[in-house]
Amino acid sequence: MQYVSSIERMAIEQGMQKGIQQGMQKGIQQGMQKGIQQGMQKGIQQGMQKGIQQGEARFLKRQLRRVFGDLAPDIEQRIDSASSEDIERWGDRILTCKTLAEIFD
Repeated sequence: MQYVSSIERMAIEQGMQKGIQQGMQKGIQQGMQKGIQQGMQKGIQQGMQKGIQQGEARFLKRQLRRVFGDLAPDIEQRIDSASSEDIERWGDRILTCKTLAEIFD
């Protein structure tokens, strides 16, 4: 049977603790990098969606002005805060509705 001295045991324990700490630090760093990357990807995606929505809103307002003239500020605000689905639905209605009220009902 092999005997391990107290000095060797302390060295082993210190080595284990150092290895655990290094592993934890590496895990934290990898987790942070992954979180940052995921956050950036989500931010880019949200930015693109917002840009698309703004472009759709701008196009709808332009078409409405061509058909109905100047738009009231509350109509413009409603369009600016609308979802892409609402904007698409209202855009389709331009072809068949005779008044702004019909488009937004």
